[in-house]
Amino acid sequence: MTEQSVLALGASHVSIAQFYLGRSDGLVLNRAIRRTLDSDPEKRDGWLSAVGDELTGMRSRFPLSSVGGLVLPEWGVLTKHLRVTRIEGDGQREVVRFEAEQAFPNGLEGFHWAYGVLHDDGVERDVLVHMVERDFLDKLLEMLRSFEIRPRFIDAFVSAHLNAYAYNYGGDTIRTLLLDVGARSVSLSVAGGNGAPFLRSLSFGGSQITQALATGLGRSFAEAEKLKIQWLENPAEDPAHLALLNRASEGFVRRLLNEVQRSLALYRRHHQAGNPARVLLSGMVGLLPELADRLERKTGIPVTLYDPFKNLSLGDGVAPGSAAKWAPSLPGRVGVAARLVGASPVDIDLLPEAHSSGLAFSEKKPWLKAAAGLFLGAGILIGLKFQGQAWNLKREIDRAGIQVDAMEASAREVRAAHEKFNALKSRQVSQAGLRHERIWHVSLLADLQERLNRVQNVWLESFRAVSDDAGDRQLRMTGSLLDRQNPLSVVSSDSRRQVESLLSSFEDLPFIATVGDRRFDTSRPGILKFDVSLTLEPERPY
Repeated sequence: MTEQSVLALGASHVSIAQFYLGRSDGLVLNRAIRRTLDSDPEKRDGWLSAVGDELTGMRSRFPLSSVGGLVLPEWGVLTKHLRVTRIEGDGQREVVRFEAEQAFPNGLEGFHWAYGVLHDDGVERDVLVHMVERDFLDKLLEMLRSFEIRPRFIDAFVSAHLNAYAYNYGGDTIRTLLLDVGARSVSLSVAGGNGAPFLRSLSFGGSQITQALATGLGRSFAEAEKLKIQWLENPAEDPAHLALLNRASEGFVRRLLNEVQRSLALYRRHHQAGNPARVLLSGMVGLLPELADRLERKTGIPVTLYDPFKNLSLGDGVAPGSAAKWAPSLPGRVGVAARLVGASPVDIDLLPEAHSSGLAFSEKKPWLKAAAGLFLGAGILIGLKFQGQAWNLKREIDRAGIQVDAMEASAREVRAAHEKFNALKSRQVSQAGLRHERIWHVSLLADLQERLNRVQNVWLESFRAVSDDAGDRQLRMTGSLLDRQNPLSVVSSDSRRQVESLLSSFEDLPFIATVGDRRFDTSRPGILKFDVSLTLEPERPY
């Protein structure tokens, strides 16, 4: 029976799940333990210390040295989906490196990175690139080693989630939106069907609900987090608690629904396809009362909770009655454990080579000691043959030197060709960026024009790009509305509401993050002038 323990690190929790292969070669969940971190997930500095504190408490209940797989928190990993030229052999990594250097704002300097192939059409490959700060990863692995935890491979939540979906729902061809709501971030992935998945990460999460509860109840953040989880797991126990939870989560839910709508618009635009056929909701915050119903009404797509037990069995170490509370947070761990059965189509390992080779050496150490003993015992016999072999070796070295010179000349030619390829690729990327920029502006103006046409009697007077103090890119728009019902008097309240509705509708555009700083001028009879700032999405939809 092959066992595999997986340690999952979240923004607000630490959990370990132990799996083994069942008789039918399927995964069986044998044991599981989850601890809430006693820290604010928005404060990154204290996160590592909080993880260490919880592992100390877990040590007596779980053999930490059995951990073979590690899932990093989504907030700690930067992820990009890239489409690159297909190249066989080691050259593929260099092509991915070049594209990643262009795609990430600060390049790859100071980061450890790895990639996996999502889709291959024979000409190009869709790849998923993960990168994590090297200093953060080294500190994390050093802390884990103090608990005798030496993972054999490290995965990011995004790819682990895709692998878990492939394991549990791999037979389905239904295009599915995987929506996982975490403490610091929200992960959206459209999987299933043909081609590469659509991926997007939102930098806000359920910690907003916890903070609202803490403020409303006058409790600490850690106390509010424990209450939130307790109420999410048992929503029917106390109607008063349910009402408090609903009030605290209202702002978060409204923002989440708008961002899901925006993400679906991006998906339709990029993939030239309709909406996915279903939404699978996971994460503890996914248990919020009425969230699934509101999401379904907002998007028109059926929403159900992700079922991690679709192809996962329960072992003797898990009580059937307690399995349900694990369902929301299991996908990442199942995705890593799926490596046991070879069901991990997105194969990415973020374990640095230095740590990997150190682990391999540690495992081989007993055998190396035995081999050293045998070697010393045979030293005398080897010495008798050494002199004759030395002359033969010298002749071989002389012949090899000629071959090395020829290989170095070939290597120089390859390097020159590679530099030429990089120069051409850089020019291509620059031209592609200009094309995308033009398409983006045309799409934005087309959407604005469509909304203006629906309102009628509205025209724009100025439209310019600006930046605020925080560095966000904005568009400052000035326009007027003609009040045909009151051309010679003060603009009517109906016309004012009409313009307010128009400006609010801009928030639905996939390109616009917020609409603010609205100003109105009614000094001219029959004319309502307006001035508004549109803050653009920091991640452009290409």
